[in-house]
Amino acid sequence: MGGRICSMVAAADGALGLALLGYPLHPPGKPEQLRVDHFPGLRMPVLFASGTRDSFATPDELRREAKRIKGKVTFHWIDTADHGFKPLKSSGLSPREALDGVAAAVVAFVQRLPKQK
Repeated sequence: MGGRICSMVAAADGALGLALLGYPLHPPGKPEQLRVDHFPGLRMPVLFASGTRDSFATPDELRREAKRIKGKVTFHWIDTADHGFKPLKSSGLSPREALDGVAAAVVAFVQRLPKQK
């Protein structure tokens, strides 16, 4: 629930940028219960890092709902990974490599953020 709460605070109070790791778009198995009412208030750059097998948000669902966000949105997908970023063994990607990829994506995102005025 941390990313959801942070995004709600950022929508209300602003931020330079927002990195959301495994955003819980909806409860697993309940895609009709979206958690996006505050998305239009997000006017800063937003990075979503998510597994392609995340039961809280499929890539298609996340892309569709992220269109409500006013700031620039980017995505980092972890192939075959679940909500905890654990990829399938058959992917050839180790959990460590998946997490290293997420960390690198967040660092690159933060480095691209506009400097505070």
